Amino acid sequence: MPYIRKSFAGAAALSMAVLMGSTSAHAIQVTGGASGQSLADTLFLNVPGLTVNSVTLSGFGDQFGTYTNQSGTYGLPSQGIVLSTGNVNDYSSGDNTQDGFTTAFGDEFEGGENPASAAQEGLLDPITGGGFDHFDVAQLTISFDVAEGIDSVTFFGTFGSEEFPEFVGSEFVDGFGLFVNGQNVAFVNDRPINIDHPDFLGAVPTDGDDGGIPDFPNDGPVFEVAAVNLVDDGGDGEVEPGPDPDPVTLEPGDPRLVLVTGTELDGVLAPDVNPVLRFDVPVSTGANVFDIIIADTSDHSLDSVIYLSSFLPTEVDLNDGGTEFTPLLPASQDEETGTFTFDLPETLDLEEVFFIDPPVAVGYTYEVTDAEFKTIVAPSLAVVPDSDGYTIEIDGQVFTLLPGGSLDVSGLGASEFVLTGIDEALLLDPANFLAFPLGVALQNLTQGTLPTLSQTPITVDVPSPVPLPAGLPLYIAGILGFLGLRRLTRA
Repeated sequence: MPYIRKSFAGAAALSMAVLMGSTSAHAIQVTGGASGQSLADTLFLNVPGLTVNSVTLSGFGDQFGTYTNQSGTYGLPSQGIVLSTGNVNDYSSGDNTQDGFTTAFGDEFEGGENPASAAQEGLLDPITGGGFDHFDVAQLTISFDVAEGIDSVTFFGTFGSEEFPEFVGSEFVDGFGLFVNGQNVAFVNDRPINIDHPDFLGAVPTDGDDGGIPDFPNDGPVFEVAAVNLVDDGGDGEVEPGPDPDPVTLEPGDPRLVLVTGTELDGVLAPDVNPVLRFDVPVSTGANVFDIIIADTSDHSLDSVIYLSSFLPTEVDLNDGGTEFTPLLPASQDEETGTFTFDLPETLDLEEVFFIDPPVAVGYTYEVTDAEFKTIVAPSLAVVPDSDGYTIEIDGQVFTLLPGGSLDVSGLGASEFVLTGIDEALLLDPANFLAFPLGVALQNLTQGTLPTLSQTPITVDVPSPVPLPAGLPLYIAGILGFLGLRRLTRA
């Protein structure tokens, strides 16, 4: 029964809220109660070649919403949709106030706990292990047409749960599925997405009070961020953390801790400490049906949440600067200094954030003439899987910029800044194309003069090209030949 589960939920859960003091600048903002059409429009925003025909929702209104993410919580892209087994309005950025947060729909004393339909059970059973009943189901079904020439789309999201870690290995195995034409495509390391996945992460302190959400001082304990596999402690109905074969030990303040914190959720699925999941989804020319489904398992307690960003087709125009997926490419490079120069279109609103994309290095010096920098936006983890974040230096002042994060520099009057901290592993062979799209907005533009924007790479010598790590987002497969003319590794 739900109230029994709540009574011991704090005994084993070590919530990620212990680190929320370092994440207050992050800003997922959820707006609940979205209509089906609004969800579809947000998910398919700026996606040429996909036409929505119909949308169906199954669930309660507060289980569906849209989000904006201007400051990069979880490293997610800047906008998308949210589905939850609870109330999506509870999962904006903020403190983790409880280790067992719940909104239940339906009345268990008057006919059940909002049970799944037979068709929904058929979708959910393979995800959660089979044999369990499911409740508080949120399902979004979109029928859409695909134009010729597009055979796949790319999707990014973050899945998290209040079930983690205390109910891993139990019957309360909440799960999420992404079905295209009846086939589930939501897998991470060949496993379906549920709270039993070994790549689920929480911030687990190695000391302190484990009876609730501990409050550690700034010089407090070391944390282990790793998959927390749980084992039964011997028959009292509770489970305890089991040994982890390869924990990642981090000190308080390490930016990687921030990547798995930021909302009420106690844990997120984050392989390689990257909570942004990528799904390359096959589609067929003509009619397609897309189902997103998430559910509580075995009861309707303890919420789970999926954040989803927009689909992107494999063939889009890179060179408009409007999103991190469609950045402006350099127009030229100085052979002597290595400096890249960008042609800024007159149609671009330079006082709003736009993205530029040079070849990858370990850092850059950015300069602008006839204007000043107002905002700097790091690429999200969906594009550049560099979880350590970056350092920005302006006139001797040093700032930390996390993946997807935004830095307001409007008060500094800066026409130049230096970004460092790009992982050396991103110095790739030119055949392995990986973008580093940085967003900037300008201010104090000289009237009647189009600014000149340039950046000079900071490089290191590497003995040989670094192989492309598995799973990096090589989006836009149809333009590799074009990019081959532009992507240069300076070593």
